[in-house]
Amino acid sequence: MTGTVHTVWRRIAEHAGEDFMLVRGDMFTYEMFDNYLKPVGRV
Repeated sequence: MTGTVHTVWRRIAEHAGEDFMLVRGDMFTYEMFDNYLKPVGRV
């Protein structure tokens, strides 16, 4: 299980700073800092 968590976290980190569309159509992005992510807000 640990390998899976690290793999998923690495993939999340690779997409930091990208825009994502939420279900209701709002845009969302986040930044990574060490082992946590910080929502930048909705664009």
